[in-house]
Amino acid sequence: EDVLTHVKSLVLANKICFYNENLYYYRINRPGSSMTTSKQDTTIFDVFSYLTKVEQFFKENHYFEVLEQQFTDFALEQFLFHLGRMSTDKFKQDFIQKAVTYLSTLNIYKILHSPYLPEFQKVTNNRLSIPVKMVSVIIPVFNVEKYLRQCLDSVIKQNLPQIEVICVNDGSTDGSLDILKEYATKDNRIIIIDQKNQGLSCSRNNAMKIATGEYLMFLDSDDYIKQGSVKKLYQFATQHNLDFLSFNGQNFISGSHVFENNEYWGFDFLPEDFNTTCFTYKDCIPFINKMPVSSCLTMYKRHFITTRKLQFPKGLFYEDNVFYTKAFLLAQRCGILDEKLYCRRIHAASVTQNWDKHFADYIKIVDIVLTWVRKHKPELFPIYYNMYLFGTQYRFQNFNTKTRKKYTRPILQLFKKYRFKNSDIRPPAHIFRAFIFFPLNCFLMKRKTLRYFRQLLGRIRIDIKNFGVADNEVEIQQVAGMQLSHPSWFTNEYGIGMKMEGPAQHLTFKVKAIKKGRLRFDFRAADMRYNDERFPVWIDYQSIKIDGKEIIKQPVQTWHDKPFRYEMPVNDGQVLSIELKTKPHNYTQEQLLDVVLKLNPHLKYVKDHANKIVKLLSGKK
Repeated sequence: EDVLTHVKSLVLANKICFYNENLYYYRINRPGSSMTTSKQDTTIFDVFSYLTKVEQFFKENHYFEVLEQQFTDFALEQFLFHLGRMSTDKFKQDFIQKAVTYLSTLNIYKILHSPYLPEFQKVTNNRLSIPVKMVSVIIPVFNVEKYLRQCLDSVIKQNLPQIEVICVNDGSTDGSLDILKEYATKDNRIIIIDQKNQGLSCSRNNAMKIATGEYLMFLDSDDYIKQGSVKKLYQFATQHNLDFLSFNGQNFISGSHVFENNEYWGFDFLPEDFNTTCFTYKDCIPFINKMPVSSCLTMYKRHFITTRKLQFPKGLFYEDNVFYTKAFLLAQRCGILDEKLYCRRIHAASVTQNWDKHFADYIKIVDIVLTWVRKHKPELFPIYYNMYLFGTQYRFQNFNTKTRKKYTRPILQLFKKYRFKNSDIRPPAHIFRAFIFFPLNCFLMKRKTLRYFRQLLGRIRIDIKNFGVADNEVEIQQVAGMQLSHPSWFTNEYGIGMKMEGPAQHLTFKVKAIKKGRLRFDFRAADMRYNDERFPVWIDYQSIKIDGKEIIKQPVQTWHDKPFRYEMPVNDGQVLSIELKTKPHNYTQEQLLDVVLKLNPHLKYVKDHANKIVKLLSGKK
């Protein structure tokens, strides 16, 4: 009878004081005492009565929602306490059966997260049946009340009911937490972790600590997933016993219903005969630098993640690079499901739209990735070295002058650590050293600059499409130095188009038609922009041959908006041999000066030596 009174007192009291000194003494060996074993076996079943009364009291006074986890822990602790004092096996088995029946009425998620569950299962020989959760969907939440309902609806309406949805409120100051509580009252699969702001990485790490699903998924709270996605991914992953499953997604502009394919997330680079149902990183080495890095577009086996002790780096943006890289390179069974299942919202606050604000974090992330790869997968270090350091330099060079100045020192420290020498980035020079090495620096800068502009001025682009029905397309053999892609704007009900781009003066390749149709070529120059507006950079096509037949009678001058177009009928499986020759356009001095200044408006060397560069490019001394 003490329990109910004691619990009520604790809950209702305005002030509670603990006096830590022994003032009362229990006699435990007196015959007839309630503390003796003989009376326990017959009266110990009263525990179910007082637990029911406590639960009823909590619910009537609206405490249960707040104290449900504590109540569940208390029930399990009480059962363990009394089981440890029982002397008769018959009573013990009856007590276990009744305890299991009682626990089946409580929230299974609270039971799963109780510290007393492992001991209870051990003492009772796993008599409590725990339903296995197939997937844990982890959603960090921070000030996204505008988008949160769409995100949650996309998860709870999935056609795989055996999921848990772990939402981590990361110190939101808007109405996000209220929305989470609203959904949690309607769907007991939703678990809320409410914490002070710690960042995305800590939120995901904290959720993984309590996740119970066989597989893990990460969903950003301003994005959503398509219906049926979780079940489709889970079935694919379990069918092939995968540690790691990548899938595809789409971007959509916030506030619109316009979707666009993201080439970075696609798998068009995979060889036709590649086995997507089970592979390791060793099978991907020829194209490992093209694998799309995203934790949100990957499903992970939880046992694999926990045994490898994988976590997101705390307090840094672009954390996916570390977690994904480690998981991919450590997984023994990887798979790819090339379906667009994830919908990523593009808006002004997106991290990927604010590289200039978080670039210092990216530099740190690159260092973490390269350090880990060099230590654990040294055979891959040259690939990751080039991929990350050239990528870092490329992003840096696209910043404005003020932002580049801000990040010059940390990026040079990174390059120095890894002895990266293919960089034009320079710190402010010491005046004596600058004077001594000035002639050499000028010579090297001139060579690099001329090579850079010659590549840009010689860059071509060919758009190829087999017009017919929706699945009409073309296959093109990989050509050294040329980039192949399937732009989203080039795909519609008339077929799937392909774009080829790169520097080339003499190029040969083959095109295979998939299905009968009308094959169209657009020969043009690459897309060049200045202040986000396209401007003409001309390419002169000297010769274009298809199966040895010349299709132009004289050289053709083109730029992006003025292509040379050629069309012809093709049959299914028909293969065409293409050979073309080009040369940079013959500009006037004034025209070439304008092009040079627009192609690289931020590099001080170009501004200071523009006229000299133009003379060298045009072959004049």
